[in-house]
Amino acid sequence: MKPSRTLLVGIYVISCVTLSAAELPIVPCEWSRLNINGGGAIRVLALDKSHPDTVYCGCDVAGVHRSDDAGKTWTMCNTGLRNDADYAVTGLLVDDRNPGRVYMASGHGDWIHIAWQKRPLGGAVFRSDDKGGHWRLLTRDVSFSGEGDGKHSGNVLEFDPVDHNVIYAAGYVQGLWVTRNAGTTWTRLGFEGKSLTGVWVDPDDGKRLLVGVRPDRYQKNNDPGGLFESLNAGKTWKKILDVTVAHDLARHPVKHDWIAATTGDEVHLSQDRGKTWRKLTLNEKCRSTYRVRWHPGQPQRLWTVGSTNGIFFSDDLGKTWVWPTQDPKKTFRYPAVEEAYIADRPHQEWTALSGLSDLLIDPVRPNRMYVCCEYSVNTSTDGGVSWEFSPRGLNLLCVHDITPDPVDPNTIYVLNADHGLLKSTDGGRHFRWPIAEGEFSVNETARLWINPGNNQHLILALTYDWKRPNFWTRVGVSRDGGVTWKSLGKGLPLDDGARSWLTGLAVLDKAGRELMVAYNGEGKSRPGVYATKDGGESWVRDSDGLPEGTLFGSPWTSQPNLVAVDDVIYAGTNDKGIFRRLQREKTWIQIGRDVVPSSFKTLAVCPRRPNSVWVGTQNGLFVSHDRGKTFQRVGPEKMLQCYYVAVDPFNPDRWFVAVPDLWWAPAGQNEPGIYVTADNGKSFSRLTDMPCVGKAWRVVCDPHRKNVIYVGCNGPGSWRGEVKSK
Repeated sequence: MKPSRTLLVGIYVISCVTLSAAELPIVPCEWSRLNINGGGAIRVLALDKSHPDTVYCGCDVAGVHRSDDAGKTWTMCNTGLRNDADYAVTGLLVDDRNPGRVYMASGHGDWIHIAWQKRPLGGAVFRSDDKGGHWRLLTRDVSFSGEGDGKHSGNVLEFDPVDHNVIYAAGYVQGLWVTRNAGTTWTRLGFEGKSLTGVWVDPDDGKRLLVGVRPDRYQKNNDPGGLFESLNAGKTWKKILDVTVAHDLARHPVKHDWIAATTGDEVHLSQDRGKTWRKLTLNEKCRSTYRVRWHPGQPQRLWTVGSTNGIFFSDDLGKTWVWPTQDPKKTFRYPAVEEAYIADRPHQEWTALSGLSDLLIDPVRPNRMYVCCEYSVNTSTDGGVSWEFSPRGLNLLCVHDITPDPVDPNTIYVLNADHGLLKSTDGGRHFRWPIAEGEFSVNETARLWINPGNNQHLILALTYDWKRPNFWTRVGVSRDGGVTWKSLGKGLPLDDGARSWLTGLAVLDKAGRELMVAYNGEGKSRPGVYATKDGGESWVRDSDGLPEGTLFGSPWTSQPNLVAVDDVIYAGTNDKGIFRRLQREKTWIQIGRDVVPSSFKTLAVCPRRPNSVWVGTQNGLFVSHDRGKTFQRVGPEKMLQCYYVAVDPFNPDRWFVAVPDLWWAPAGQNEPGIYVTADNGKSFSRLTDMPCVGKAWRVVCDPHRKNVIYVGCNGPGSWRGEVKSK
């Protein structure tokens, strides 16, 4: 179709600042967390036996946190981690003979196989000598799977019982490795190409090693898994337990011949050092067994941990089982709602027992126990009879966006991946779920619009509810500040099948009656842009000129992908280009062709300078000053993964750019951070690194306070930055 003259596309210019990101000036920025406590999957726990009040926890996407008061409060410990896969914690190992020394294993299974064959960026082993305050990379030769494909966490790092300079590492696909100098150099010890689940060294005999193996997830071979034993420090091996997967292992603290092993859904017991085994009959409500633990001081007490139904124990070697978490109302205690938003939904299965994955028992004070789940760490001081949620200080949310209220300077909304819409009315000191129970109570939330003339009027795009798998897409309107919602509307793709995301939201008028949403279209309905002129009561597909096929993806891939300023609307598609149209016209026209890469990530337009269009991609930042007729590459060459762009509402020359370090950036070619330009893109500086710089992928300016920004992270929560003068 012939384009209108108004939207003719002209010549494009490419220009890039050659100064490297590391050489850029640093603008001081004071960072503080928004106090959203908990909200993500914690996979592994570790105790410092020399200081038993010091506990560490590792998250699938949020790195490491430490508690120095037996789990009452937590501090994030991620300084030194850069790449996205580094935050996917698989194992923690605390050296009680060297004060402050901790080892951490990390990696992302979705990416390891590609990274392993092309470049070593699937994960790593790190060491800290100051209780997690700073991490130092030891090796990327061995990596793990704390998140993604083959997600696993456990005993993947193990000391030699005599010499703690000797450490064994069970890799995800690279086999078994060993260092004999506290991590300086590493050598492969065996199981090359095998997927290992853990490694255990006999404390009575350092030459006796046990290794858990699972089948190859990449189907390069058909070798079965199982539990393998070496009696000569790894020179030769034999299988001692023939199971599909040897998931976890526990050795009795007194009767060292007793070994319990889990497979994920079974528990096997040996009382003769693994020579013979018997499968235990579990409680019928025990659906999975991620961990098995012997209880110090209880001669035969054996615990199992797994998934949704909580924890079980047996005092007679598996003949009978006790289910202490059967009644969440009697078992779990919650902090005040001002300290933890989860207390708004107490004692429900998904707030009390969801994703339990590790159990830690203090060997000195065995009544003190810890269990982790998909929201928090829970602590017990009575041997597991009762549990208290302890999320204070845990930064765990995958944040899709942060939306400050345009009217009330103290109100902030946070949209996130697993726990819906959160709201603070005191400037971020406390957050709660504003939404009453109903279909909008827990969802992945993508975009939020707040009426600047009436901040009780909200419009929200939802995209997935993991609690109800058939609930996929919604647009809702609230007239009471987010408490109650009405679902919109006829003609809009609703619950249209898996991976049917509604992620873009553009409001074309001040009253919120003319709306557009972006639908990615992997369900039954056609992908594209849908529009309404009656506040969402009825919708029509408005995609003339847009290509067919999947267009917009999920909030994990691009935000925002629809922007409207004055009479112009812009749409950014995942891999099919950038498009523009006037409100009075009906056809979308592609802009930036052959200049702006197809790896689109974000769009922004300056309200005070509507001709200024900024497009972030995986391959850099592109700017147009003529509504998309021409584009120019701006920014340092290592500012590649531009995931979010925000213009300062007080200074249209100042823009902020969020650049995470995701796995697919070529090694060494992307420098993560929050970048800033004060001259409309001519030159750039970097803000002082925040504590989780590699995961920072959203940036938003405070509309009420100069020099205040908010940053949302893919895992480590939400942060406030106060930019200082140089």
